[in-house]
Amino acid sequence: MSSPIRSRFFLLVALFFALSACSSMSGLSIFPGVHKLDRQQGNIIDQEKLEQLEVGMTKAQAQFVMGTPLVSDTFDLDRWDYIYQFLSAAGTVLEKSVTLRFDENLLVSIEDDSELSVTQADE
Repeated sequence: MSSPIRSRFFLLVALFFALSACSSMSGLSIFPGVHKLDRQQGNIIDQEKLEQLEVGMTKAQAQFVMGTPLVSDTFDLDRWDYIYQFLSAAGTVLEKSVTLRFDENLLVSIEDDSELSVTQADE
């Protein structure tokens, strides 16, 4: 092959591989032997922490018990949201959330989504 034809050939091959890499390969997730890990996101919410919370605590005390909230509402600084999500390797999703509300730096309510929400992830 001459040099211009060879360079065009390699350019076409490179272009083919680049475009095929961008295509959807949804079948790859079902290859045998592919190892998936469990994934945890957010604040871990356990019963021990929830039992330590008491109405009348200051924001600093609540933060000491629960940790830094995952979501602080920009428009309502007196609302803290703690959200936890666990995605198992099998595709099961567990979700839990707790909302703390404050008034004048004191905890006034604890909204606990006490039942874990369990769903099957779509993949």
